[in-house]
Amino acid sequence: MDELRDYRFYNEDMVHPSDLAVEYIIERFEEALLTSESIQLSARIKSMLNALRHRPLFPESESYRKFVEGCFREVNQLQNEHPQISFEEELNVLKNKA
Repeated sequence: MDELRDYRFYNEDMVHPSDLAVEYIIERFEEALLTSESIQLSARIKSMLNALRHRPLFPESESYRKFVEGCFREVNQLQNEHPQISFEEELNVLKNKA
């Protein structure tokens, strides 16, 4: 808790935690309670979700098509490696982008 007393960890209202604070708390939670394999999986999923939020400047371009294909491969690989996790929503997003 002492680490979170810094003002940068609070929103402008000085009551609610900032995005930085939430990120910091999640990192500490992961370090304390998750295995290294789970932390690596979490990082891969975060990276994939960031890629899905990407908004292309030129959606009809060849480079964007390759980008979407790479995202499909990554999601399918995650699905195959971790069948207990559903990636249906992510696949639907990619289908709409293709």
